[in-house]
Amino acid sequence: MKYLIVSAQEEQGCDYTIGCGIDYDVVDCDSDEEAMEAAKRDWFDDDGDGPSARHGYSSDIVSVQVARLVGNCDVAEWTRQTKDEISSEKKSDEEKKELAELERLKSKYNEG
Repeated sequence: MKYLIVSAQEEQGCDYTIGCGIDYDVVDCDSDEEAMEAAKRDWFDDDGDGPSARHGYSSDIVSVQVARLVGNCDVAEWTRQTKDEISSEKKSDEEKKELAELERLKSKYNEG
C-alpha cells in the first residue's frame, strides 16, 4: 500500500512561497504501523541531526501526518462522465419542455 507522509515546520512561509516548509513523501508499506515507522525514520536522518538538517527546514518540524493513499483518480474519465451526465440532463430537460409545449399546443388547437 502507498502512504503519504506530510511534514510541516513551525513557520510555513518563507519569502512568499506557497508550501514552503512542507515536505511530502510517498512510501510503500505493508501496514499502517510500518508506515508510521517509515515516517519516524524519515523524520530523523542517520546522524540524528533531525528533520531540519535532512529536509533543509529553517525551523523545527511541528507536524508529521501519515495518510493511506487509496488510489489514483482518473480525471479524464471523471470529466467525460460528468460531461455526459450534464448533456443527458440537458437533453432530458429539453425533451420535457418540448413535450409540455406539444401538450399545450394540442390542448389549444384541439379545443378550438
